[in-house]
Amino acid sequence: MRWKRLSYRVSSAAQLCPLRKSLTLLVSMFLWCTNMTCAFSSTRTALRVRYRTQHFAFCSTRSNDIHSVAIIGGGLAGLSTAHHFIQKQPGIQITIFDKAPVGTAGASSVAGGLLHPLSPRGKLVYQGRFGLQATNELVEQANRYQTCVVSESLFRVALNDEHVQQLKQTARTLPEYCEWISPQDMTMMMMQTSTTAGSSPNVQGGLKLSNGCKVLHVPSYLQGLYMACQAKASGNITWTLLLENTCSSSFLTEESPHHFQLFNNFDAVVLAAGAGMFQNDSLLSLKDFPVDFLIRGQSIEMKLVSPPPRNGSSNRQNNAALLCGKYISPLFEKNRVLIGATHEWSSTPPLSTNQVIQDLRQRTIDMAPFVWKHGEIANVTCGYRVQSRRGPLGRLPIIGRLHDCTDIHNNVYIFTGLSSRGLLYHGLYGDVLTDMILGIQEHESGQEEYNLDWWRKC
Repeated sequence: MRWKRLSYRVSSAAQLCPLRKSLTLLVSMFLWCTNMTCAFSSTRTALRVRYRTQHFAFCSTRSNDIHSVAIIGGGLAGLSTAHHFIQKQPGIQITIFDKAPVGTAGASSVAGGLLHPLSPRGKLVYQGRFGLQATNELVEQANRYQTCVVSESLFRVALNDEHVQQLKQTARTLPEYCEWISPQDMTMMMMQTSTTAGSSPNVQGGLKLSNGCKVLHVPSYLQGLYMACQAKASGNITWTLLLENTCSSSFLTEESPHHFQLFNNFDAVVLAAGAGMFQNDSLLSLKDFPVDFLIRGQSIEMKLVSPPPRNGSSNRQNNAALLCGKYISPLFEKNRVLIGATHEWSSTPPLSTNQVIQDLRQRTIDMAPFVWKHGEIANVTCGYRVQSRRGPLGRLPIIGRLHDCTDIHNNVYIFTGLSSRGLLYHGLYGDVLTDMILGIQEHESGQEEYNLDWWRKC
């Protein structure tokens, strides 16, 4: 059905570009002929995502006259939005407002960096294939300016019989991403990496996730993506630092002259500041959106102070990331890992450092006991994320136009609620949102395909 729907949308778009009807017919015939044999091919998936962006950006009539955009928040959502604006409309003026320099604040800057399309039970999440492809396209751009890829694979660990059954089924269902690793091979892998540095008697095998699944150093990725935006924008993008209370509701009122100074000269405003828009005296109210909670996540940066045992291996790597509920993820610095993250409601008092250590140790020591035996705490990081309400398709982002924010601007959009899937979803939904704002495709077809309107119905 997805291939047939794309064929229909391509044909519809051709009405706006009569000179390209022949090309459209050929593409539609190709998609129909490959429907039965290639529907689940990752190569065709990549083609579909790239073609959708390129075709509609080139051929469709734009219904919105957008020349300058203000983006509040320069994390994953904000930078993805900026990149897609610049890619689709050369010459557009982008101003990003944030409280800190690129990659140094907010939940995005302290994320674990594990990019993959699986749910905790090993199922493919909604739009997982397309999200993975879209993010990898942004990673490719960012990596040209700032090295941000720590590893081209990661490992999902099985610690009991239930895990084994689930993950073996995942390997059979998604062989393009997942390979089952036997307990013996998993032990060998763990012996050859300095981040795990030895085996654990509790490990009963696992999945190797690759072919687009990877480990990113997220602060470096954000910096690289902004540099990519700068290169493409030719000076038409700026980063503006704001005071801590700039995005509060008391600041953005008609009585405040700063309101007009900030946004009056822009054609559109995108709210992408994540939890910062909802905290304390904030810009938006949680009760107006299907948001369960603001989630506080604390993580530990651990430094291995004892060299790992060699066990006959002289080719030890520092790039194995392990995932089983919580994660142990390598950092660029040698013998340093990130362990995370706690799951705390923002309405409750934060866990103390000792409580964070106790919680994460209990949940990860079975994966990598060496880290806890021979490591020392280097830092504890903290970030808040917006957790959207769970629906039939899982937790989806909240994106779309806000019609009751005229005190900010008469053309305001929101991009938030990425929950724990910020890396997976920010590229895809930044693409979709910019299409919506620029009027590149019909709003109704976007709602149907990406379920964009779900949050308005809650």
